Amino acid sequence: MKLKNIKFNSQNIYYIFIILISFVYLRAFGDVNTFTETQYLFNYEFEFLKRGFLGEILRLTFENVNSKHIYLFSLFFLILLLIFLSKIFFFDFNNKTNIYKLIFSITILICPLTLQHFIDDIGRQDIVNLLITLFTFFLIKKFYKSNFFLATLVLFNSCIMLLIHEVSFFLFIPMIFGFWFLKSPQKNISFLILLSFLFIITITALISTNGLSTKFSYIDLNMYFLERYFFPFEIDEIVFIKNDALMVLYRDLFNSYDPNVENGIIKDTIQGAFKLDVLNTNLILIILLSPIFFIAYRLYFEFFKISNFKTKFFLISALTPLIMFLLGYDHMRWWSIFFTNIFIAIFYLSKENNLYQKIIINNVKKYQKLYLYLIPVSFLLGPVKATSTFDILAKFVY
Repeated sequence: MKLKNIKFNSQNIYYIFIILISFVYLRAFGDVNTFTETQYLFNYEFEFLKRGFLGEILRLTFENVNSKHIYLFSLFFLILLLIFLSKIFFFDFNNKTNIYKLIFSITILICPLTLQHFIDDIGRQDIVNLLITLFTFFLIKKFYKSNFFLATLVLFNSCIMLLIHEVSFFLFIPMIFGFWFLKSPQKNISFLILLSFLFIITITALISTNGLSTKFSYIDLNMYFLERYFFPFEIDEIVFIKNDALMVLYRDLFNSYDPNVENGIIKDTIQGAFKLDVLNTNLILIILLSPIFFIAYRLYFEFFKISNFKTKFFLISALTPLIMFLLGYDHMRWWSIFFTNIFIAIFYLSKENNLYQKIIINNVKKYQKLYLYLIPVSFLLGPVKATSTFDILAKFVY
């Protein structure tokens, strides 16, 4: 049977979605890893620490933070993100019964690099920051005529994102500014956007340099966390302390500020990026998910080719997660956020312009076999993790 002959109605879309999201959640479901869990212990109790914003909320909410609190907190934000992304990738796009649009939505929804990744990496600060990004998109669409009020909202949300995790400067904030530029009808808005972005650059530098720990040594902080969050609790409430997670508080791009922490970030990245297991991981991803690389490439450049200057700027702003390959070796995490950004941009543009929708439909028609490969393979392989690829390959590769 040819795809174009498949018939379905709008009610079927809801059934399809419920089945898909259930399978995706069950396939990718994970727990908060020890690295992420440890960083939820960063807060402002003794001094200002980078990545301490969410930990401060937890500290002010719960008298004695434990792993159950961290998990429930993380699950709340994960569910919100799944709702937002499901709306963008599925419901907003499938307002009419078109089988090719439905196949595209299904492919992106269950891709190992999108929802599955975030479900598996529950608790990661990226989830909260992506949520704030999507909420800021909503604010931009609502208040795009109010220049200075909107600038205040964008700057406030961007600063919160930087307090949550400073790498949001590369992962998400450029796309916020790109969307702001896209949606602003005023011709003189460029200067205000540029000025606002320069302000964000300054805030990023301040947080990155002034958010290091000066009151505790690396060893002392480790012992403090163990005494407060590990020893007093029962086994199901213990927060396991990951030493690597503490190192971010004792180094910047170029230097380490504690004798027990080796290397600055860039040197550590260079050493880690060329390890055999890291190279293998990237190679496996590119081979097994080569169709998604190809599809994203084709759609991106077809969109880019017919777009005006503002839209091209927005599309370019979605590419900035690639910079993180120079600053950290969570390569699978960077790939996941890169593709998620690309597809968010594609869906947003398609929603507002039928010409972009036609490009997607033609892409599915032309490369049907690639899509029909990706759907079952995505379920089989499961989620792309932060630093490794697929769990079913773990015993063979890692």
